[in-house]
Amino acid sequence: MKRYLGILSDENRSTEEAHEAAKKILAQNGIAFNEVEVGGHNIDSDYLFVDVKEYTIKKGRISTAAIQRMFRVGYSRAATLMDMLEEDGIVGEADGAKPREVLMK
Repeated sequence: MKRYLGILSDENRSTEEAHEAAKKILAQNGIAFNEVEVGGHNIDSDYLFVDVKEYTIKKGRISTAAIQRMFRVGYSRAATLMDMLEEDGIVGEADGAKPREVLMK
């Protein structure tokens, strides 16, 4: 698992390249990819979550629109990522259209 997370955080690879390399390593070790969880979420549910989490903590405030622009994803995926951030206690509850406060530093 440490090796998997290390690959995901490798800055010399795109997120998708790191995701695929990590899946291969898990398979070599007999671990089904859909069994891996990070922060209570199945990592296969959205491999961008780790990047979005890091970005959110750096920014200090985050909105669904900011996730859409930064990660070039649609509203539905950005909203799902925002829900994941809230469930993990990284961001606070929604306050209308205002960006959410980041609770984790």
